[in-house]
Amino acid sequence: MLSNKGDECEDALPIADERYSIVCDGVGASGLTKHCLNDKKTGTQVRHTSAYLGSRIVCNSVNDYYNYNLEEFNRTLLNCDSVKEVIEKFVNGLKNYVIESLNRKMMEWNITPSNSKTFKDFPTTLASTVYISNGNKTSVLVIWAGDSRAYVLSRENGLQLLSLDDAVDSENKMNSDSQMTNVILYGDEFKLNYALYEVTSPCLIFCCSDGCFDFRKSPLHFEYALLYTIINCKSGNSENNIGEILAENILDVMCREIGDDTTMAGVIVGMSSIDDLKNTYQPRMKEFESTVEKINTYINDLNEYKRESDEKNKTIRLYASEFETLVYNLVTSLMNLDSSLDEYTWLASVKDYNKYKEKIESASRRDYTEETYGDDKARKLCMDFLVADYLKNKYSQRMRSYKDSNCDIISAGKYLSMCAEMLQHPSFKKNVKLQNNYDAESELNINFIVSILIELSELLNSGDPIISDLWEQSKYLSPIWRDERNKYLADGSLTHRFEQVIDGHAIQPFVSSLTDKELIEYRKGIQEKSQKQQVPDKSAREIIDEFWMKNKEEIIDNFIAYNGDIYSNKYETELYNLEHIRLYKEANQNLPSISKKIEDAQSNVNSVWDSYKDLYQLYTKASLKGVL
Repeated sequence: MLSNKGDECEDALPIADERYSIVCDGVGASGLTKHCLNDKKTGTQVRHTSAYLGSRIVCNSVNDYYNYNLEEFNRTLLNCDSVKEVIEKFVNGLKNYVIESLNRKMMEWNITPSNSKTFKDFPTTLASTVYISNGNKTSVLVIWAGDSRAYVLSRENGLQLLSLDDAVDSENKMNSDSQMTNVILYGDEFKLNYALYEVTSPCLIFCCSDGCFDFRKSPLHFEYALLYTIINCKSGNSENNIGEILAENILDVMCREIGDDTTMAGVIVGMSSIDDLKNTYQPRMKEFESTVEKINTYINDLNEYKRESDEKNKTIRLYASEFETLVYNLVTSLMNLDSSLDEYTWLASVKDYNKYKEKIESASRRDYTEETYGDDKARKLCMDFLVADYLKNKYSQRMRSYKDSNCDIISAGKYLSMCAEMLQHPSFKKNVKLQNNYDAESELNINFIVSILIELSELLNSGDPIISDLWEQSKYLSPIWRDERNKYLADGSLTHRFEQVIDGHAIQPFVSSLTDKELIEYRKGIQEKSQKQQVPDKSAREIIDEFWMKNKEEIIDNFIAYNGDIYSNKYETELYNLEHIRLYKEANQNLPSISKKIEDAQSNVNSVWDSYKDLYQLYTKASLKGVL
């Protein structure tokens, strides 16, 4: 018997002799509640989790029950008419004895029962094997609850499972990764499973907690680790018996570095020395080595492909919104172009594209009167606002880099507040000579200006987005930015795009709330005048939106599959992170091939596992089994 953490872990110290083996693993997730108890040995108080206490109570009670009843059980079993009745009476007696032990400890330690749905009192698993000798035959009665297991390791068939985890869909899974459906605990109903087997000598029969096998890639890896440990078993100068020597080697080779609690207990049948052990399992090791190497390669491939798939899906989740916005804006721009779209087959091949393109062209050819477009002054104001927003967006990255440096950036509100303070400064009149002399009227004007500055400062500090936009608009509409504004107004492609925005045929992410408000008011005026003239049909923007909503999935799929250059300057792609767009497209393009690799790798794993599990899943062939 062995335990990698001694008496410190939630596994109880295992119990094993030539009659039986017992392993109990406290369920940490539901047994986190700590209880304060009096230590009779030291006279001090100690604190232990409910899981820690549960594993020890159950392990000790099972041990006591076996000691009291096993001799009578064996005698009755050899001379009975119904093996099933005798076994079920024995298992039922064990269950009742465990329940009595749990009840007794709750009262002895004065523990208030938990009413929580999550946290339980004394939750633990159990795996035990009772060895029944009858001449040359050895029968094994396995009793368990939870996901601790019983195994036999034979020369001919390798590792075979004698128990079935109390977990969701455990009979169909290669690894134990499901939530448990049954454990021993105080106060709630639990079940004990049992199964009876005849085993062939020589063999190893043992019980173990899930820490021994859970972190292994597969049951084949667990068997290989056992075989490797046996073949390389070192006895040194130890005078211990064969079981103790094997336990020490398993602890050193298999369990020492495992983070989880690991507990194992069992018997060696038909072998009396370490050399016997090695000679018995050497042929199995030679036969099995290539099989485990094969499944190890397949599992590594499968895990790598799953990792790649997870990374691609993460990329898609991160950049989906950004990607969709780009595609929508590209569709809006391309549908409004007068030029041919032959190079943009990803859009032109969409169903109903030609029909919607004709609708947009028809809307664009309408002969609106000067009154319908509104006056030039309102339109020019919208254009000025768009240019100011464009400049703000263009230079915002530079300003952010200033803020990241040690530069002292003064907010607009603070700036105006400082101006107001300067005008009120006692030394202002003495040290500052203005063009106009001070008089009573100028004094009043200054006081008025101060009050205005203070009010503006408070407004700017209020966080109102419209006020903030007004400040930014004022800055980029000031004379100092005149040359920069004129440069962009002279750019025909840029002003054409801005005209599209003003008319509602395109959108731009950099448009501020203030500008958007002005644009809405402008278009509202145009719409009212258009309705007066009874202009028919929908606007180009509405047509594009209808086309987008109807064909969105196909448009995005086509764009993902398209490998041409769509990153033309005219589509303002500086407003998007092109690396994100590239990664998103690449992830979507690669996922189908990765999924196929996962499917093939899983098929390879299943092929090896299906061949192995016919012998491994011995519990399906138990001569007698049941649940009580």
